[in-house]
Amino acid sequence: MKKKSTVISFRLSPSLAKTLLDAAAELNLAPATYARILVIEALSDADRVRLFDEISAIRRGVMTTIQNLEAAAVAILVDGGKAEPEEAAAFVRENLHRGS
Repeated sequence: MKKKSTVISFRLSPSLAKTLLDAAAELNLAPATYARILVIEALSDADRVRLFDEISAIRRGVMTTIQNLEAAAVAILVDGGKAEPEEAAAFVRENLHRGS
């Protein structure tokens, strides 16, 4: 017995919907058909999925490194007698912290 496929639906912003409609029209496809093709290609592309996973891992590593450097800067300022812990943390937030 053949398994039924799953129906997936989603919304797009007006600008993305227009992009999809225009691209589908150029290929003489219904927008839903073209969207299905795009999703299947994206999910089937193992290299792309692996690349996205690697980029995510690199981002997490960079954020951890930044947090460690900020903590080290606070420790150096406090240990060197240049600032109290609260002052050092404020200095790092104001001068070194770049956010996510």
